[in-house]
Amino acid sequence: MNDLKSIQIGRGWLTGMMLRLFGFRKHAVRLTPSGVQLLGGSMRDLTFGELSQPLEVKSRVGFSCIYVVTKGDDRLSVVGLRRADALSFIEAANSRWRKHFRLQVAIEHELKDLSEAIEAFRKTKQYPAACLLEPVLKRASLAVAKLPDTIPPNVLAHEQQAILDDVVEFHAAPQAFRDEAAHRFIETDKMEMKEFYDTIESNPLTPEQRLAVATDEDATLVLAGAGSGKTSVIVAKAAHLIQRQVRPPEEILLMAFGKDAAAEMATRIEERSGAKVDAFTFHALGNSILRQAEDGAPTLAAHASDDKAFMALLRDILFKEIASEPSLRALLLKCFSEFYWPYKSEWDFKT
Repeated sequence: MNDLKSIQIGRGWLTGMMLRLFGFRKHAVRLTPSGVQLLGGSMRDLTFGELSQPLEVKSRVGFSCIYVVTKGDDRLSVVGLRRADALSFIEAANSRWRKHFRLQVAIEHELKDLSEAIEAFRKTKQYPAACLLEPVLKRASLAVAKLPDTIPPNVLAHEQQAILDDVVEFHAAPQAFRDEAAHRFIETDKMEMKEFYDTIESNPLTPEQRLAVATDEDATLVLAGAGSGKTSVIVAKAAHLIQRQVRPPEEILLMAFGKDAAAEMATRIEERSGAKVDAFTFHALGNSILRQAEDGAPTLAAHASDDKAFMALLRDILFKEIASEPSLRALLLKCFSEFYWPYKSEWDFKT
């Protein structure tokens, strides 16, 4: 039975003649390296990938038969076999059928690594930002592309099937997975870091502030009005990244429009977390980058520190560059004649 080409069973001619009278045309079945052949009438050559379930032995009209079901839901049978022969045949055929699918899931190590990475996101101490999830999703896409379209149940070992299901489920709905992982992280973080949120600033952070601190997307936009505690959020966020060991202090950069605001943020973070972080105004950061790139202080234009020269430059631009163009000149006149006046609200009018 080791030579696949020799595995063939069929019924005797007398039995065959009798069964043909009842409409049973298939008289033999052969096991091939890639599947099974049903002989008799119009021969059917079926690959293992076309079979939706294992072959079975059933009883029909007093004989044993081999029962075959395809993925197209064709139900075929070879009737008139000795039971011992039929059982021996399907044992060999089903063994090959299962091996066919196991070989197609030959990326078992990659699937296991992916499943472990996915599980790590479920239990992570770090927010599942898009930049962290994207490489895992790319690997999952490559792995799933190598799999057969469908794998019948009970073919793979239980542990192998569980790993495969985990990867396929993640690949099918990565955004839903990330949303759930992010929600789980934020809720856990709020509990584990409660004392931090209560004491990092003079007043405990509000629920909205805690959400802004815990959320660590690739880019996070926080909209808040004046005096609502934006600086407190920035201070807490930097300290949170350091305390959670997500980023070391030297990888954190704080930016502000004013020099005093930048200095205040750096001071408050050092006081509350004991770590020094860089805090710059946009101008100071640009100046620092230019100094490093040019090995010295950049040369400034004359009007950069001379108000008279600066106003003269603006006047030249207005008259020589803008006012000389008819379309731009009209816009300039419209700007100064209509939009330069102080704003009036509807409450300034009686009717």
